[in-house]
Formats: sequence, C-alpha cells, structure tokens
Amino acid sequence: MDRLKKLFVFVSERFFEKFFTAWMLSSAVIISVGTGDFAPDSVPLSTFLAVFAGAFVFVCALAGRKSSFLPVFLMFSVLMFGAALLIYSNTIYTYLATAVLFVLSVWHMFNKNGENQLNISNKAGIIMLVLSVLVFFGVLTAFSVLRYKTFSAPNYDFGIFCNMFHNMRESFRPLVSCERDRILSHFAIHFSPAMYVFLPVYYIFPSPITVAVCQTVAIYSGIIPFILIMKHRKLDSMTQVMFAVVYAANAAYTGGCVYDFHENCLLVPFMMWMFFFYEKKKIPFMFLFAILTLMVKEDAFVYVSVFAVYIILSEKKFIKGASLLFTALAYFAVACYILEQHGTGIMSDRYASMMSGDEGLFGIIRTVLTNPGYTVKQIFNTTDNKPQKLIYFLQLMFPLAFIPFITKVPVRLVLVLPVLLNLLTDYGYQYDITFQYGFAIMSLLLYVSVVNAGDMEKKKLRFVSVVAAGLAVMMFCMLIVPRFMGEFNEYKDKAEMFESIEETLDTIDKDAKIAASTFFIAHLSDRTQLYEVYYTEQTDFDYLIFDMRPEYREESLQIAMEYEVQGYELLSCENENVFIYEKAE
Repeated sequence: MDRLKKLFVFVSERFFEKFFTAWMLSSAVIISVGTGDFAPDSVPLSTFLAVFAGAFVFVCALAGRKSSFLPVFLMFSVLMFGAALLIYSNTIYTYLATAVLFVLSVWHMFNKNGENQLNISNKAGIIMLVLSVLVFFGVLTAFSVLRYKTFSAPNYDFGIFCNMFHNMRESFRPLVSCERDRILSHFAIHFSPAMYVFLPVYYIFPSPITVAVCQTVAIYSGIIPFILIMKHRKLDSMTQVMFAVVYAANAAYTGGCVYDFHENCLLVPFMMWMFFFYEKKKIPFMFLFAILTLMVKEDAFVYVSVFAVYIILSEKKFIKGASLLFTALAYFAVACYILEQHGTGIMSDRYASMMSGDEGLFGIIRTVLTNPGYTVKQIFNTTDNKPQKLIYFLQLMFPLAFIPFITKVPVRLVLVLPVLLNLLTDYGYQYDITFQYGFAIMSLLLYVSVVNAGDMEKKKLRFVSVVAAGLAVMMFCMLIVPRFMGEFNEYKDKAEMFESIEETLDTIDKDAKIAASTFFIAHLSDRTQLYEVYYTEQTDFDYLIFDMRPEYREESLQIAMEYEVQGYELLSCENENVFIYEKAE
C-alpha cells in the first residue's frame, strides 16, 4: 500500500508538466515515423496510447532522477514536436502556431528557473557550437549537391555560374553564353570582380559540385568573425551557442541556397569581417573588407553605406564614417559607369513601382523623400494583394526573436533599414526567402542582434536567445529539411536514370555549339558555346539536347517541333530521357 501511495505521489507531482511533455514527445515520434497523415482518424487510439505510455514512463523516470531538468525537457519536447510537424506540414501558419507553443514552453522553463540547467562551460560550449554548425552545414551542402545530381538546378542561375567558372578557368575571363543568348562577360550584367576569390578552388576541382559547395562554405565561414564579435561583446557560452544556431539555421542563409549559387553568398563573410574589425577598431582591415564587400555586386554599396551612416550616428566620428560612405558611393559610381558603358546597365527596373517613368535610381530617392505615404503603402503591398511581403518579414524576424528591435539606442535601427530594399519592390523574388536577396540583410540583422544582446540583462538575453535558436531550427525544418528529403529520395529512387543521362551528355563533343534544356545546362557547362534552348533565338547549332523526362517531355517536344521545321532531325534517342537533334545537311 505504501509503495502504491509513493508511486501515486511520484506520478501526480507536477503531473500536468509531465503529461504535456509526454504528449509533445509522443506526438513528435508519431509524426516522425509517419503513422499519421494529419487526418482526424489517422492515428489509431491504440498506437497513440502505447507511444504515449512509453513517453510518460520515460518522462517520469527522467523527473525522478533530476526533476529540475523537467522544464528544459518540456521545452525540447515542444521543439521536437514543432520541428517534426513542420517537416510534413510546412506552411507559415503551422509555423506560427508551433512558434507560440515553443515560446510558451521557454517562458515556462524560465519561470521555473530551468534555464540554470543550460549553464555550460566554455569547452562544452565550443563543442556544442561546432557540432550544431556542422549539422546545418552538412545538410545544406548535401542538399545543394543533390540539386545538381538530380538535374534539378536550372540554367538560371546555376548553369550560368557553372559556365562562367569554366570560362574563367580556361581564359581567366568571366564569359558566359547561356545568360543573354550570346557570349559576353557576366560582369556586364552584374559587376562582381570578387568572384575571382573562388577561381583557385575551381581551378583545382573543376566541377559544378565545386560551385555548389563554395556557396555554403562561404556562408558558413562567416560564423568565425560572428563568434569573435560575440566574444568581443562578452556574451556567455550558452548565449553564444544559441546565436550560433541562429546563424547556422536562419532562413535567409539556408533558404537563400535553395535556388543554387549566387555571388551574393560572398557578402556574408566579407560583411561579418568588416563588422568584426570595426568592433576591434582595426580600421584599415575594416576598409579592406568593406571594399571586398563592394566588389561582390554593384548594389552592395547600399549595405556599406548604411553601415557608414551607422558609424557616423552612433560614434559621432564623422571622418571615419564619412570616408567609408564616400568609398561606397565612389565605387558604386564607377560600377554604374562600367555597366552603362560596357554592360547592360543597372537593374533599377525592379523598383519600377517606386519610379515615375524612366527616372532610374534618382526616381526612387525622389519618391521616398516627396511621397512617404506612397512609400509606406508599398512596404507590404503586392500586385496580387497577397501577404507574401509580410510573410517574408516574419521569416526574417521570427528566427531572430525580433532582437534587432530590442534596443534603447534608436540609431541601431539604421542597420535594419535595408530590409526595405526587399519590401519596396514588386520583383517577387526579392521578398521570397528561398532566394539570395536576404544574405546581406541577414548579416546586418545578426550583427545588430549581437550588439543589442550585449546591452541586455542576463536572464532576458538568455530567454530571447533560446527563443531565437528554437524558432530558427523550426524554420530550417520547414524550409530546408522537406526539400532535402525530396532530393535525397529522388536521387535514391532514380540514381540509374541520372547516371545514364550524365553518360549520354558526356558523349557530346566539347567543341560543339549546343542548345540544351535548362536542367542540362550545368551538366554541359564545360563548353564555350552553350545556350538554353527555351530562350535562344539562334538557329545554327551543332546539336540540340532536350530533357525528355516525363515531367518535361511535353514542353520539350513542342520546342523540338519548332526546330524540326527549321531542318533539325532526331539524331539519337537511345536514352529515352535525352533526345539529341542535329541539323540536316
């Protein structure tokens, strides 16, 4: 009897805490093993009871050994539930619901003083930091490689850069044929001399896989100066680990890799080193990395200029900030001149909604100054009246727990202003988190988050850092993990087909003039004259190569018929997924 009484007391003590922890844990397990399909009757009661009972016993046993750890385990159980759910139900609405649950679990943990269980030594912090970063880096790198291996990376823009690096290796010139339907320098489209940073690696390992890996390496290399900034700001080990997770998992970096390589990836490490050397007051090095940042792309002047204005306003040191601002503006002027005289000009048309007629950049500035009402209206306005811009803003800020706004120093909000660059446009890709336009913006947001964190009271800082890390992980599970699983399963199920396509493409003469389907371009990129068959207006090709996989067959056949009228004949269809045409004599 006494034993039953003790057992009852043991189970009933903090019962609801144990119950909810077991419920979240068992639900995460059920979702992960795929026993439910999110229909009301998809999980048999017997299955749920069996899994829940096991989870409850496990939670009770854990509480018996160390009850003070129970609030922490509750938080982790909610995080596991949210992460598992978002992998299979990856919508922003599911994310918001699970985010609320997670924030409440963190609040409960801190209310019960459970955060004391998160104290870690410097050595343990380093180990946890490295392991967590490696996990996210590994998944993202594998995903990027699988995009290429499964013929899922299109010409725009992965094939373009693969072709450019091949020509850089051959002639040291950034020539591309598949970008504007003629052979021209990629720097005529975007002035990006910083791309030569990757050339030594590509020269040794000439492969599109190298291009894919270079992007993730560049992005994650930026965590080195980021950690050094945190140490300079004297953040404790646990907070550093949380912020490292935020860096490694945040949507703008990981999501920006979804549609393959872009030069913008270099903005991340260059800007982080610029911030670090500013923090350490090593001004020559700060200017060095500011110039490298400018060399990534012509529009990078905006980020350096904003940082220069921040320096002027925060430190009241006019000469340092003004010199940096002048450098940025002067470089932009030179880049504009080069693009206007020798290239295709600045792509200001993406902000057409902010201009009257063909006013260019001046028109955008004029609208912002003279018509702030219209400017405010445009921030979350879209042409189809859907909430994409608001969703984009939340995807940026939720994994940061809105820390960029938690400050008593208003001048720091200057570093948040570049978010408007992606909100004041009608160009949909700029406010899509799965494109590269958030790389530089997130770098600014992460930096100002660390600066703000340095001023926070310790318990408040730990609370927001844990919330930010959890929300970043859940966003990663929503955006990246389902895509990774899809690419992995695709490659596993169709490996022989992909290998046979690769072998067929390898038989094409390297010196031939080729037009190919978009997903074949990267795999044929080691050629000088390579064009995308859908966009080209040329007709004098040695070979036309069509993607005849079932999902692309209809479109390919339609284009092939147009070329048949021009005298092209089917040369080979031995591989049912690749049709090769040649012009008849």
